[in-house]
Amino acid sequence: MDVVAVSRNAYSSEHSEVWVVRDLQTDDPFMDQESFDYWIHAGFLSLVPRWLESAKKAGVKRVVTFSSTSVFTKQDSSSPYERTIIRSLIEAEEELSRQCEVLGIDWTLLRPTMIYGAGRDKNVSFVQSMIRRFGLFPLVGGGKGKRMPVHADDLAQAAVAAMQSDAAVNRSYNLGGGETLTYREFVERIFTLENRNPRFINIPLVVARLLVHLVRLLPAFRHVTPAMFERMSIDLVFDYSDAARDLDYCPRPFTFESNACV
Repeated sequence: MDVVAVSRNAYSSEHSEVWVVRDLQTDDPFMDQESFDYWIHAGFLSLVPRWLESAKKAGVKRVVTFSSTSVFTKQDSSSPYERTIIRSLIEAEEELSRQCEVLGIDWTLLRPTMIYGAGRDKNVSFVQSMIRRFGLFPLVGGGKGKRMPVHADDLAQAAVAAMQSDAAVNRSYNLGGGETLTYREFVERIFTLENRNPRFINIPLVVARLLVHLVRLLPAFRHVTPAMFERMSIDLVFDYSDAARDLDYCPRPFTFESNACV
């Protein structure tokens, strides 16, 4: 299968003979390109609806794209910023299905949990930054909330499988990782990755809110919100049995090693 990769910056890859530099905020990804059967989009979901008519003209029959399980967990977030992002995400999901129905394009929507493994996430990278800078990690409520970290490579495999699955037509799937951990256990694994002994400080939520205002002064932590600390005691666990059935989805446990399910 011939692959054309599109991104804002050029990269080299053994998996794609053609790499097109486009900013989908302003540039049609299908401009000056030959016909396509599939479109896998891993960027902002809100960018997909604006280019669906162009995709249809290019011959695209199936769109596979990503949202987030945050649409279920952050609608009532204490952070106005998070609520705004989630409203936009929900609107983009609705617009995707509406436009695809009008244009006759099949779609599949993938909603990951906590993504890691790409080196650019705000989950593992955030914890690593805290550990490296301060040598410890603050927890609210003991970090008892459960998590299902999912590796980016497993999401890529799910997207390719969805592209080829008849059962996945016009459906959405929650994609969690292959292991459920408490938030504390999640952070302990990252301490181990950093070759450090786990060191925690348990703090009340009111102190965490004050701490956020301080760490946000540092560029690496400007995305941190009090709501992130509030969720440390909340379970964010999702059933991915539908994806296992329709996509042969078999995610790895929380590890940086290759997937043992392959």
